Amino acid sequence: MSSGNDYMLNDRLYIIPQDPETREALLNVDRATKEELRLKHHVFVDADWQCNTIANAYIETIIRALGLDVKNTGNSKASWNCYGLFNAHVTVKRNEDAEKEGNINIAFDPEEEITTIIKDSAPKEQIKYDVITPEAAYSFPNNGPLNEAYKKIDQVARMELHEKYSITIPDNWVVTAVTVTFVRNLIRQLLYMVANNGKAAASINFNDNIECHAIMKNDGVVITLRPGMSAKLLIKSDEATEADEADDDE
Repeated sequence: MSSGNDYMLNDRLYIIPQDPETREALLNVDRATKEELRLKHHVFVDADWQCNTIANAYIETIIRALGLDVKNTGNSKASWNCYGLFNAHVTVKRNEDAEKEGNINIAFDPEEEITTIIKDSAPKEQIKYDVITPEAAYSFPNNGPLNEAYKKIDQVARMELHEKYSITIPDNWVVTAVTVTFVRNLIRQLLYMVANNGKAAASINFNDNIECHAIMKNDGVVITLRPGMSAKLLIKSDEATEADEADDDE
């Protein structure tokens, strides 16, 4: 199904890792994401590192929202599922000092979609895509509350991208589409690395928010996701979120 819309992202400021190996790996992910967005969603991203920056803002929005949830409501089971790729959730240390924010942390648990990517051995250039709008692909039309929660995260990330990185994205769900596509290609890049570097393991540090690891074992590849230092600090911070300011009708 064609959307009839072309989304052009023309911007100036980007997140670029300094470590040469990480930079090479994430640039491959960034470029693969741009190509998939063009084919699948008619989303056109011009410059390198835009997708990396957009996905990073979205993930950081999730981390802040989870941290504020547990601090403001005491919800020690606060979680958020990234479209079946991974589940982000808070962890709270249980002892007499549990009220201290230093005991709040975050974890990322791989979900079934990553297993599907591992099992799919087709080269990415052979993947055939049906064109679908970001809204049709990532919204929840039959679940109003869930739809509003995910749309608000998308909107808050868009606000941060505009204010912090001078990236303007006019439509809902485009940030979500970029992020989900980026994470999928991040896993594919890990699989490529572990299959071609002659070693039993490979890793990519996603902007110090998620440390992604692939380990080759007898029964196949295992993917693990660990919180980076930035994520650990962000989940503990009292940084205000813009979620309450996001306009649902934007």
